[in-house]
Amino acid sequence: MQIKEISPIQTLVFTTQTTLNTMVLYVGNVAEDLFKEAQNLNLDITGPIFWIYTGADGKPDTEFKLEIALPVKTEGKKSEKFSYKLLEPFKCVSKIHNGAWDKMNETYCNLFPEFYRNGHQFSGICRELYLTMDFETPEKNVTEIQVGMV
Repeated sequence: MQIKEISPIQTLVFTTQTTLNTMVLYVGNVAEDLFKEAQNLNLDITGPIFWIYTGADGKPDTEFKLEIALPVKTEGKKSEKFSYKLLEPFKCVSKIHNGAWDKMNETYCNLFPEFYRNGHQFSGICRELYLTMDFETPEKNVTEIQVGMV
């Protein structure tokens, strides 16, 4: 577990309301569409795709805001499908999850008790940066989990 302060990030972003049960609808296809749109708009991609969860509480049916963001160098031409968003600075605790995404709950379950034991206060926002995505061999996935701090 590592404390980080992330600088502002310009993104091309997809935003929706969803639940943990229904967010599977967005796996793969939204990221692919974001990359295609960035290419169509001649945007310079500056980092890995990541998901931002605002208001998720770990319960499968709780509705929360999901943003799927692709870092880009600068805001470009208007997109018909997505919007641009400059993400504010983000102070967080970071931990790497190696392996399949359906096992990430285990990493969260280990991370949060340590987070609170160290006296941190949760901001209500988590991010997952998809550093390595392997749909054929999920055990090779590498995801950085970032838990926002107040």
